[in-house]
Amino acid sequence: MLTIKYMRICYFILGLFLSLQITQAVNIWPDKVRPTIELDEALSLAKQQLAKTETETFYAINATLLADDENGNTNTGYWRFIFDSEIGIKYDVAVRMDGRLGLQRIKRVDSPVSWPDTITPPISAPEAYQKVRELLAKEKKTNHYCLNATLLSDSNDVMEDGLWNFVMQSESDDPQIVTVFMDGKARIKELNALKQL
Repeated sequence: MLTIKYMRICYFILGLFLSLQITQAVNIWPDKVRPTIELDEALSLAKQQLAKTETETFYAINATLLADDENGNTNTGYWRFIFDSEIGIKYDVAVRMDGRLGLQRIKRVDSPVSWPDTITPPISAPEAYQKVRELLAKEKKTNHYCLNATLLSDSNDVMEDGLWNFVMQSESDDPQIVTVFMDGKARIKELNALKQL
């Protein structure tokens, strides 16, 4: 049962990247190019910016690395974050590779995030990312960087159904999906393995 749910989520993430590439509304980060600002630093900058604007505690539910143009100019790329709070206030925050930040309060999330409103995840984005780093280091894959992090749950029982999915890339290897469950366990799946199913 868990394997079927995991596969469905993996296909969902793969579909998200393909749909983003097809719509041309946003431009996917160029393949195998490390960003100058990686996820942990960008997340910290975004949270600092939010703290200047709001007194509520916010948690990230999505992070996506994007380019500004179809040529994949990495100097003008950015991280796009979606944040939520326990009282339902949501923000879209952009952290640009040149260090500029922008934030906009939004009424609803127009992204394929499937997480119950106003429920703080038991494992935050920074905690989950640390677990991803530890697992990749254990597997001797220390040169990976994050392209996308998405918080998912099929129900309000987030301890049972909740998880983080990270799409990790390196300059030399195929992308990996690293899943971090809310009980702290984590596992890696190569995207090539998904194509063979």
